Amino acid sequence: MKRLSLLTLLFLFASSSALACGGPDKGQRIADRLGLDDTQSEQVMTILKEQRSKAHESFLSMKEQGVQRDSEEARTLHEAMQTETRERLSAVLSSEQLAEFDRMHEEKRRHMRERRQRHREREGAAI
Repeated sequence: MKRLSLLTLLFLFASSSALACGGPDKGQRIADRLGLDDTQSEQVMTILKEQRSKAHESFLSMKEQGVQRDSEEARTLHEAMQTETRERLSAVLSSEQLAEFDRMHEEKRRHMRERRQRHREREGAAI
């Protein structure tokens, strides 16, 4: 159960930062897929890194306060972080780029949901 809670927290971090974390080529893949120029690329990566850091700090604070990771409060914070990230990106990206970012974000969320489901199935089979 503790492991599942940790996975839930990791999911929240991953999706709140959208696509900011990853290997050194991650930023280039995002820039290529969105068709970003150098200025946009730098601005987008800065926004995503700042939002990831902010989310990390917020969730650590919630953990210290004993707030459950899968609580309504955690979900509300997660949604607020996503909204803030998207608003900040909308100042940098064109409407087409923002729509593509949204598709990328949804792909990431779908992938994380599938991973959690597979984990639950494996965990259930082990019991």
